[in-house]
Amino acid sequence: MALGQSRSRAVTQFLRNEIRLLRNPDLEKEYYQVFNEYVQLKHMVPVPSPYPQNDSRHSYLPHHAAIKPKRSTTKIRVVFNTSSDTSNGQSLNDVLLTGSVLQSDLTTLLLKWRLFRYVFNEDIGKMYRQILVRSDHTPFQLILFRNHPGETIHDFKLQTGTVGVICAPYLAIRILLQLADDVKARIPRWLKFTPSADIQFHGFYDASYKAFTATFYVRIAKASSVSSRYGTVMQLRSFHPQGR
Repeated sequence: MALGQSRSRAVTQFLRNEIRLLRNPDLEKEYYQVFNEYVQLKHMVPVPSPYPQNDSRHSYLPHHAAIKPKRSTTKIRVVFNTSSDTSNGQSLNDVLLTGSVLQSDLTTLLLKWRLFRYVFNEDIGKMYRQILVRSDHTPFQLILFRNHPGETIHDFKLQTGTVGVICAPYLAIRILLQLADDVKARIPRWLKFTPSADIQFHGFYDASYKAFTATFYVRIAKASSVSSRYGTVMQLRSFHPQGR
């Protein structure tokens, strides 16, 4: 990856965002809680010292608060600017591949939804943050953070998938497909069926920067009848993509 220096721009953005949050203590507290949760879950870990400026094998991601005061629940969201240019004009998203399109088109999704009597629909919380990033790739997800303006600004690296990274939707879907494939052979043990029954696995999924939704169901065809059943067909776990 050919990236330039990016820490100075991340510092500027961090200080600008910090001044903005100081005007609203409640939003400031909520913003810092997000990052403290990152630390508690080990989704980000401290970096002993800043990376050398002439080292192109790292990237600092500026971040800021997106405020939605009309929302009844969380009024603030952290936005990582993965399209922020480095000193050579290239951003992290400029040098990453998007990945192929894995999700079905909307028409196909709607037709599949109407084919079965029962469906199972579920949202996966913190979907991208369930994905562990390879340790040699985490230097490209560096951020700056401190809990109070009087403290020193510290360097951290994000260890999980990050919203805004251009390949994140592809990785999320690809990993979900792999997890479904890993466990589908175990599903018949959870269902009652005769040896002559034809068991079919069906599902569809979609992802965006805001949410990830997946639906899976099982169709059991017997000689005398056809029935549909639904259930959880996977156990979400951290998964290292291996380039598939």
